[in-house]
Amino acid sequence: MDLFILIIVFVAGFIIKYLIDIISSMNDELREIKRKCVFAPIKDNLRFKKFTKKPVDKINADITENMKYLKNYFD
Repeated sequence: MDLFILIIVFVAGFIIKYLIDIISSMNDELREIKRKCVFAPIKDNLRFKKFTKKPVDKINADITENMKYLKNYFD
């Protein structure tokens, strides 16, 4: 039973990583489309320029912060 749960968790981890990679690539494509279609014709207009972090970078930063919190919590 423990091996079955380990396999399920392992497969779920791969599925989640795959979905995060898909979202990241879609976000990169949207940035490229936005850069080519919106920012190229409107170079002087700055109202559309809002840059955000990539989702993968934000998730990594959040995981690091949570691990630091848990480390301090259990110390």
